[in-house]
Amino acid sequence: MNPNYHHKLFIFLFLLLGATLSKTTAQDSVVAGPTLSVRYFVTENKVPYIEVSTKRKVGRIFEPVEGIPVNVYLGEASNKNLLGKIVTGIKGTGRVAIPSTLQPTWDSLDEFKIVAISDSIAGVESLSSDAITRKAILVIDTTAADGVRTMTAQLKEKKGNEWVPVKEIEMKLGIKRLLGNLSVGDADTYTSDSTGVASADFKRDSIAGDEKGNLFLVARVEDNDTYGNLVVEKLVP
Repeated sequence: MNPNYHHKLFIFLFLLLGATLSKTTAQDSVVAGPTLSVRYFVTENKVPYIEVSTKRKVGRIFEPVEGIPVNVYLGEASNKNLLGKIVTGIKGTGRVAIPSTLQPTWDSLDEFKIVAISDSIAGVESLSSDAITRKAILVIDTTAADGVRTMTAQLKEKKGNEWVPVKEIEMKLGIKRLLGNLSVGDADTYTSDSTGVASADFKRDSIAGDEKGNLFLVARVEDNDTYGNLVVEKLVP
């Protein structure tokens, strides 16, 4: 074969590789403008709070944006609906609770809208985000039959003066450990049935409890589009 052919092929492949590496490097160095997001959390069915997060995409990863002032509102953005004002920290997040002045309004709602609007600061224009969420509660229980121990969690949503079971909700049923929660069974998540109950057989018999032989069971609903984030714990022998 003509040696010039090999020479030209080598040059072509070299140039192609260079162009590919250049494109990849350019993609990895692209910095996008910051974004703002809102998340709703409830702990032990008692303590609701709102978390706002600011981040920007640098290349292929997201990095937190610190020092962004954000106003958080219950419903429309007005002074009377202001839940609070936060400045995002080193992780790009900030939290605000429900103030006592808005507690009566909050208690009356089944569904609510959270609006977050940032201030304009040097190099960053005003950002906004919102989330519509329904109130819900999560309850843990345990059963034992024929030598099989089972953990259950039930999700109910608020409808007027009643709490109604919600089906087809993904939950995590786990055991609280020092480095994170461990699923009580073989699956990572469990889905609630028509009664709002998700259940899992307890298969972690080798795990030791505390000095009294107790374990903390944990049920979580994470980043659900309708109900947000809920977590409850139960101490069991």
